[in-house]
Amino acid sequence: DNGGILFLTSNAASSEVLGFEVEGTVKATKNLELRAAYGYSAGEYDEFTGCTPDGTASGTDCSGNDLQKSPKNNFSASVQYESEVSSAWNFMLRAEYSYLDSNFNDALNNPQREMPSYELVNARAGFISVDGRYRVMAWVRNAFEEDYIDGINLGSPPGAAGGVYYSVNQPRTYGLELRAKF
Repeated sequence: DNGGILFLTSNAASSEVLGFEVEGTVKATKNLELRAAYGYSAGEYDEFTGCTPDGTASGTDCSGNDLQKSPKNNFSASVQYESEVSSAWNFMLRAEYSYLDSNFNDALNNPQREMPSYELVNARAGFISVDGRYRVMAWVRNAFEEDYIDGINLGSPPGAAGGVYYSVNQPRTYGLELRAKF
């Protein structure tokens, strides 16, 4: 053992995923559009002997465990308002919300590697030319600066024995977008 990073691949013999998705769009008024989507997924390894996702569990039976990186629930919604401000330009305002349920980052369903659920809000506002060729938008992602974990590995540094290594999401970001189609 030289302290290097070890990558292992193992394949499940069989798994099953049951679930559904529902989405809808409502044009509440000429200028206001509402969207929502919900997804449910129950995934499980039917047969997975010899799973070795972290390099330390050789021969472990992961049969019956939840599929890794498979959240049971996810939800998103958006509200968009668009209105003409001149004969050449429309104003657009959009807010988006998303939720992702907790899930395991490995096939062992190790509680140390369970990714917590999180919620995000994004928004944008700006102007779009009536012909769609030009766009000027201000935007913000992760508007409320939600902190969440988007990856978990055992070992510190990754791959080394002992400890847990977390990668986290992007902080709040914002910007200005200028777009032209030719």
